[in-house]
Amino acid sequence: MAVAVAPSLKHTISVAVPEATFVDLPTNLSGKLIANDAHRILAPIISDVESVLIGCGLGIGDAQRELIERLFGDQSIWAETHAVVDADAITMMAEMDIPNPCGDRLVLTPHPGEMARLLQTSISSVESDRLGSVKRAAGQLGAVVVLKGASTLIASPGGSVHINMQPNSALARGGTGDVLAGLTAGLAAQMQGFDAATLAVHVHSRAGRIAADELGQYGMTASDVVLRIPAAFRELASLQR
Repeated sequence: MAVAVAPSLKHTISVAVPEATFVDLPTNLSGKLIANDAHRILAPIISDVESVLIGCGLGIGDAQRELIERLFGDQSIWAETHAVVDADAITMMAEMDIPNPCGDRLVLTPHPGEMARLLQTSISSVESDRLGSVKRAAGQLGAVVVLKGASTLIASPGGSVHINMQPNSALARGGTGDVLAGLTAGLAAQMQGFDAATLAVHVHSRAGRIAADELGQYGMTASDVVLRIPAAFRELASLQR
């Protein structure tokens, strides 16, 4: 796993994730991202890997918008690479009407607020018709869309929908969505986007349930979910024997 990050943040991330390797993103003297140079560095890397996660911790600003626009506008680098888009990157894609260069290898993981921005509607409209909203977004974007919530829905651009019925209020807390996005990106390196998203949602839910059973819903954190992912995979494997 390689993390593209400003050099000033490498130490902090390496302490939390010691197995990570790093790609230095260029910044100016004020610490702001230099989009043109970042695109030049990231483009050959993206074209050479199986999957990329964009958005977690990215922030929203002119430089970030320019980088997103440059990366997704460069269709040549997405010939075989999966892209998982989450958090701030979803918001910026919705604002700028960014094209989809990946087809069904693009997976977006919005919460209801981000889905409302993608569909240019209200959160209440999304929540009143979650199934219709996720199918509409997947069809319009030509991508796999994961609408997060108590019952998470995964839709393919072709109209297939999987519904994950494992509600766990502890998974609504900060950071757990990033865990789901990262898990989806890891699985997308090994299988098609719709299958990767479906499996990721299931394993994420089971890991959250295991953490809640062990620690209680009020005491668990996103890191606790990460630590229970292997147990969730083992549980799933045991059911298939």
